[in-house]
Amino acid sequence: MPSPALSGGNLGLTFWGARTDVTYAAQSSTDLIHWSPAGVTISAPDTSGNRSATIPHTGPSRFMRLLVSEEEPAVE
Repeated sequence: MPSPALSGGNLGLTFWGARTDVTYAAQSSTDLIHWSPAGVTISAPDTSGNRSATIPHTGPSRFMRLLVSEEEPAVE
């Protein structure tokens, strides 16, 4: 389950994300209607497979969501 935290002036969302057949993306929003990946950074997996999505904690309050999608298998 993703775990949110404030650290060093950033809002972070830590999640397990080591699968290579899955695409991970994060977006932020100020109103829960309009979402954008701008300013969101996702780290590479650490040795335990955990990743962090972060955005600067400046300006208006923001929400963050994590998008996870499984890649379609190749059709031969």
